Amino acid sequence: MDGIFQDDGTFLECMEAYENMEPFSNVRMPRNQGGLSRLPTVPSKPVLYPDKQKLRISWSIPTESPTINNTWVEVQPVGKSEWQHVGTMPTWFSSSMLITVPSECSAVQARVRMQSRNGWGSYSSASQPLILIPPVVRLVLHSLSGKQIELEVAASSDVVQVKQRVAVMWHVPPMCQQLAIGTDILHNADTWAMVHMQQVARDLQRYLGPDVPRHTLHVPALDVTLVTDQREMCAFLSKVLVQGRRINGARGLVQTYLAEWAKKDLKQPLSLCTMLLRDRDHHVRHTAILALGQIAPPGDESTTNALLDCGREHWSVRAALLQVLPTISGKGSQQVVAILVEGLFDASRRVRHEACESLTKYTSKGDSFAMAALEDALQSTPTAPDKNVVELVCKHLLPAEAYQDLLDLGWGRFVPTLRRLGLLKPGEVARIRGARKIQNQKFHDPAREDLDRDNTNI
Repeated sequence: MDGIFQDDGTFLECMEAYENMEPFSNVRMPRNQGGLSRLPTVPSKPVLYPDKQKLRISWSIPTESPTINNTWVEVQPVGKSEWQHVGTMPTWFSSSMLITVPSECSAVQARVRMQSRNGWGSYSSASQPLILIPPVVRLVLHSLSGKQIELEVAASSDVVQVKQRVAVMWHVPPMCQQLAIGTDILHNADTWAMVHMQQVARDLQRYLGPDVPRHTLHVPALDVTLVTDQREMCAFLSKVLVQGRRINGARGLVQTYLAEWAKKDLKQPLSLCTMLLRDRDHHVRHTAILALGQIAPPGDESTTNALLDCGREHWSVRAALLQVLPTISGKGSQQVVAILVEGLFDASRRVRHEACESLTKYTSKGDSFAMAALEDALQSTPTAPDKNVVELVCKHLLPAEAYQDLLDLGWGRFVPTLRRLGLLKPGEVARIRGARKIQNQKFHDPAREDLDRDNTNI
């Protein structure tokens, strides 16, 4: 019986059994009766798990150990070298402990050691790292155009809720958004708690390898990239325009939507409008052209080329093109002047009207290239020109007192055409000539002689 009086706590158990009138067979006897096992056996790994807003560490007492009086508990944020003592728990009271969640770390592990009457035993192995999920997840959202915004979302919310917030801020419909972390595309049903846990788990692999980083594993925010699916976006806008073409204001709403989006991020809506120019439906192309007229920077050559390559079979597309082309191309383009002059002889009255409006705004009085282009068009057109349109353009380019300048500059072939259209009144020309005291014999021009003969017939 000498073995039961060793300093391993067994004597106390025998005394308790005696006072409680229990048989001594219930008392755990040490395996080594020779007194070699004086300290507690090394415990197994503790278990670490969340418990409401805190963490609970649970452990088990080895059956082969002498009587355990206390358990020493430590935690360590993953990546930190020091262990932090969080408490000592009397074994008779509990075999688990509730602790506060450590701050500024994303994963934590725990270890324990036990005390008998002979002292403290060795530490257990560290527990499996527990990934900490904050109640609120911070996001740093980037667009491919360089815009950035920070958001705070509940960990229990899902990805689609963030897409809805992005739709309000950046005018991108949720169905056309893809959110990604690195190369991983997030699914709509993913919760941000799951996304955060996956990100920490990926980072945790580096800490479990041979080259452990020398800083605490901490993911303060998730870097999320917004990728706009332009094909899906084009299909969406095209569907809205085609289905809403009989609804008053549908096109205007789409134009406003693209214009507001362009104020915050020009690159995406500009690219979308260019893609919409290739749509088969003329309603879509018409709206895309007008939207480009609002958002495209003047002088953008790529946008001008895209407009000129657009299918112009329908009159509404041609009219929209003539309306916005001068604004987008910038001043001084002879190509634009030639296109506008060509539009003066279009079969559609609406197109001719837009061509006239744009030409008078784009050119200045006395524009020699515009007059030459108009003269060539009048001479080569197989159909009778629109007298009202030509008259408006002529009055803009050459008002009544400038007809003499027309003759002096050598536009003789143009005078008979104007006279045939009834736009050149010989009496008015005679009055101007008289006022200027121009002598016919100073010049020899068939056009002048033609005008003189008209004057004699007045």
